[in-house]
Amino acid sequence: MQTARVAGARPGAVSAAPVRAVELDWERLGRPFPKGPETGEVPDADTDLHDVVEALRQAATDEGWTHSAIPWPPELPDQLPVSALPLDEANLADAIPVGLVDVPSTQRQEVQHIRLGGGHVVIAGSARTGRSTALRTFLTGVVQRFDRFQRAVARDHGVAQRQRGVGH
Repeated sequence: MQTARVAGARPGAVSAAPVRAVELDWERLGRPFPKGPETGEVPDADTDLHDVVEALRQAATDEGWTHSAIPWPPELPDQLPVSALPLDEANLADAIPVGLVDVPSTQRQEVQHIRLGGGHVVIAGSARTGRSTALRTFLTGVVQRFDRFQRAVARDHGVAQRQRGVGH
């Protein structure tokens, strides 16, 4: 790890206060340090840090930056209507969007799907953790995604499989 500190007056600048030493007896140790002559602040323009900040500001201006970039997405909302989920064209064919998930490793938020035909899905949790809401969200997505005929065909296919002893 490499660190550096850019603070204080630069060499040759007027120092705010001279260095001083104070002798303390045993009873004064651990107590507030005795006041001495007032120490002034080093003017900003007399520090290396000021020069570094000004150089960074100028470089940002030269590159056309108008504000600082935020390197992470906004926090996940407390409530998210299904209609507010971003469209994810890659997953519309075989998946139902049910929420938004934070992916910290890529600093992104992605739509969470339940894939149709992708195997069993378990929604677990204690009381009032959103199990019923998750199921309602999924069913809303199915109703929005498929028309009445497609839903009827899928239902009838499932009934036929059960009658033949295939599937669940």
